[in-house]
Amino acid sequence: MPKTINIYFKILVFSYLFLFTKLNSQAIDSSCLKENLGDCTKIGASHVLVFNDPNTNIKANLIAVHGMSMCARAYTQLGLCLLKKYQIATYCLNVRGFGPLGSDSREEKLDLIDTTGDIRLLINILHAKNPNLPIILLGESMGASLVLATAANNPEFIDGIVASSPAWKIKKLKRNIAKGILQIIIEPKKKLGLASKGIVNQATNDPNLINHIETSDSHKLKLSLCEAINFLRFIHKTSSYAISVNSCNVMILQGLQDNLVKPESAAYLYKDCTTKHKEFILDCKASHLIFEENQYNSNDIIKLVEFISASSQSNNTKSNFEIVSGFQTINKEFISKKYKRTYNKIVKILSNKSKHD
Repeated sequence: MPKTINIYFKILVFSYLFLFTKLNSQAIDSSCLKENLGDCTKIGASHVLVFNDPNTNIKANLIAVHGMSMCARAYTQLGLCLLKKYQIATYCLNVRGFGPLGSDSREEKLDLIDTTGDIRLLINILHAKNPNLPIILLGESMGASLVLATAANNPEFIDGIVASSPAWKIKKLKRNIAKGILQIIIEPKKKLGLASKGIVNQATNDPNLINHIETSDSHKLKLSLCEAINFLRFIHKTSSYAISVNSCNVMILQGLQDNLVKPESAAYLYKDCTTKHKEFILDCKASHLIFEENQYNSNDIIKLVEFISASSQSNNTKSNFEIVSGFQTINKEFISKKYKRTYNKIVKILSNKSKHD
């Protein structure tokens, strides 16, 4: 009996080492990554939309991860802007379970844990290709939770994290869960049900953008019950991910007029981060979407580029928060009554000293 166990143990160890070697060799094989503008490359089980130009002197690499219902194409305008104006290459990754119909990533079930592995694989490829270029992770909504989780578990080669409207404390969560369960029961084959439509309307009030999200074949608007449970479990840990991020720069952006996630939850995440360089930007004119689907303004881009530049410098220490509205820093008097209570709550959270300060 001991001999049998010993044989099985050796087989298990050999299999693990073989698998590890295979994955590791894949991680450092940079030849599989296409570098032309608009190219789509398969990384792990996901697809990556690349905005790069071999003839451009690239200053930094940005990995952008989309939010729920979106896909990598949501960052098209951002990728073009950063490449042409600031020589920053952008790699937009499709979360497993999302992306265009018929793609490998769309055929997968929603798997956020394995998606962090795809992000890690892309980081390793970019680092192997050019170890001197800083690597920044940008995620919006669900994507923000994903990049925080990636940095919390494997911080190597990550110079900075931009978490935009991080999905953690979601508004009307119980109501949307009830709608989702009802949708599964009475409308199992319908692409867009009550729950999906409600979430889209919370994310934006732009009718053109709502129509685009609801009609594009690249957008996934429905989760199975198992996928929804796994999604909620993952984003529930967003705070613990933030606490574990302590070795790279962090910038959190939040729209005061966000109707999908609670804006004050982003302030708590900022306080949770233990890194020496962290920034919090509250945009009083922004809603949930900021960098996706061309919803950003010039000030958002300036702040992003400044953060990327700071993250490329070693021993850069900073801890501050800023309240802006479009282009200008504003005072409390300019906040509308509808959002003043939330504004006061955020300022109080940010102003209080915590054990991390």
